[in-house]
Amino acid sequence: DGHPAEQCGNGLRCVALLFYETSARRRREMSLESPAGTVRARVMDDGLVTVEMGRPDFAPAALPFGATAQAPSYTIDAGGRSVEFGAVSMGNAHVVVRVASAAEAPVTEIGPLLERHPLFPKGTNVGFMEIVDRQHITLRVHERGCGETRACGTGASAAAAVARVWGETDDTVTVSLPGGDLDIAWKGSGESLWMT
Repeated sequence: DGHPAEQCGNGLRCVALLFYETSARRRREMSLESPAGTVRARVMDDGLVTVEMGRPDFAPAALPFGATAQAPSYTIDAGGRSVEFGAVSMGNAHVVVRVASAAEAPVTEIGPLLERHPLFPKGTNVGFMEIVDRQHITLRVHERGCGETRACGTGASAAAAVARVWGETDDTVTVSLPGGDLDIAWKGSGESLWMT
């Protein structure tokens, strides 16, 4: 809708690769500035790009989210349906809803309702996460201001962080989105999350 995002993980990877490929010094490691802060990026020997997405912030004020206290999960009413979700900031606001099947998730029905729910005064991105196993998540994301997207780096990071806090996944997980796979590594509270 034309509003700027505070953070974009895939955009950071693209900028890092472009900088590597077009700069005379061909630096593989760099720091990039974003509205959410400084992000370290690395272009690997195999051409993959990894970025430090920062520490997941589960405090409701970080999103912002109108919850009275921080919790692993929350439940609110969205269009007459009770929806349970995790909430985390990855530099931008994310709600993560666990579903039995990402392919059949109500992205177009529930996504806009949660995005604009009064408890999220600045809106939120909404991920629909199917946990395949401890190392694999399938995800579809309704992005704030634009609807469902084929890929969302901060959304993949948010889903991996929420699943890890819930004890459902290991510290390294592949997140499969319609546009491709992202590998997320996060050792837990107090540590930075890395996306490749």
